[in-house]
Amino acid sequence: MANNLTGNPWQIDTAGAGTLTTDLIRVNKFRWTGGTTAGHTCVVKNAAGRIVWRSVAAGVNFIDDSSHEFGSIVGNVMGLIVDALGSGVLEIYLV
Repeated sequence: MANNLTGNPWQIDTAGAGTLTTDLIRVNKFRWTGGTTAGHTCVVKNAAGRIVWRSVAAGVNFIDDSSHEFGSIVGNVMGLIVDALGSGVLEIYLV
């Protein structure tokens, strides 16, 4: 699978592929599934390089869902870069 930005959610399986968007977007939540190894990381940054969301896998078949941490909406983000994705798929749900 390759990064897919055509639907909602966006599905990202390749980190470091550059900027996903330079636009101002409204993110509902991030959901990382399929982390394979404890210690793998997922790091999402905005266009200015500031961390918007990050997670560290606790073990095999790890799942992290930002809706449990931040409520229903993460917020507005100017530009989006998936800087690290050790394994699995990151889903980015847009409002």
